[in-house]
Amino acid sequence: MRKAFQELFLSNPCAMILVAADTEEVINVNDSFMALTGYDRKVVTGQKIDVLGEMISIKDFTRLKKLLIHNQSVQGYQCRFTIQPKRTGTALINVRYLTIHKKITVLITIVDVTENAELRDHIDRLSCLNLVGQLAASIGHEIRNPMTTVRGYLRFMQKKLDFTGYDEQFTMMIQELDRANAIITDFLALAKNRVNGFAIQNINDIIQDISPLMEAMASEMGHHITFDLGQVPNSLLDKIDIHKALINLVKNGFEAMDGKGTVIVRTYKKEDCIVLQVEDEGKGIPKEIVDKLGTPFYTTKEKGTGLGLSVCNEIANRHNAILEIKTSAAGSIFSLAFPCKEYIKKKA
Repeated sequence: MRKAFQELFLSNPCAMILVAADTEEVINVNDSFMALTGYDRKVVTGQKIDVLGEMISIKDFTRLKKLLIHNQSVQGYQCRFTIQPKRTGTALINVRYLTIHKKITVLITIVDVTENAELRDHIDRLSCLNLVGQLAASIGHEIRNPMTTVRGYLRFMQKKLDFTGYDEQFTMMIQELDRANAIITDFLALAKNRVNGFAIQNINDIIQDISPLMEAMASEMGHHITFDLGQVPNSLLDKIDIHKALINLVKNGFEAMDGKGTVIVRTYKKEDCIVLQVEDEGKGIPKEIVDKLGTPFYTTKEKGTGLGLSVCNEIANRHNAILEIKTSAAGSIFSLAFPCKEYIKKKA
């Protein structure tokens, strides 16, 4: 029985620690524990159970230790853990009391469920996107039609001499209608799955098409924009999608900067990818927020909708591209890496 338990303990795929209940000293750890934490068995053996406190938060460790003091078993206690080299994840901790050689010992099992937690978050995000799509498809057009009528009448009345003293109020109402219309457009963009817009073209040509619009946007918001377009091959792209993604990323860059700043739009070829990059000079994005970016309705802006980056993610998915974010105190860089398959347009 003793040999069977030892083999089961050492070869178990879950990380395990065996602790003496009276002294709280580690008796042994299995191979999975060493693989997960990077600790050596000789270093950990004989140490106090406080070694577990180096992996999880003080709050979680204190709670678990209190249960141990009262000889209470623990089943499926979920917490965040941190191990070397600075890897974080989600774990389920189980604690069982065993009697081995007439001594009470504590078997602590750590199940790494990081992938499951990430998969669950991804499923939740997809469910949210699906809900957005259903809402957009069902009510988007119905809302937009009467808004267009209202906007038309407001513009008509704004030009009337009877309302010359209310020009500012009319302008504000029209701007708010335009903002609402832009939100609906983002909803519809998430709902659609267009494939007919793809054509063999160069991403630099697409950028140059809307560069005047981005320059006007920069001037209006008190910023600068520069273009650093490298030599890249033609590829299969949806022009309207690239327009939407670029406008969203550039607009985000402008809004991230206080005072006067510069946004750089660049393209280049990197190995088997064509990269579209937008760099700003903002204050950067806090680490805890970066992972949530792209989630529908999540925004840190006062008047934001949380749909801009969701649209960019959807566009990236349609192009089999990857959206990456690098951020620091000096600013943020958003990169869209498109798979590079060169196409040569046939001459007529």
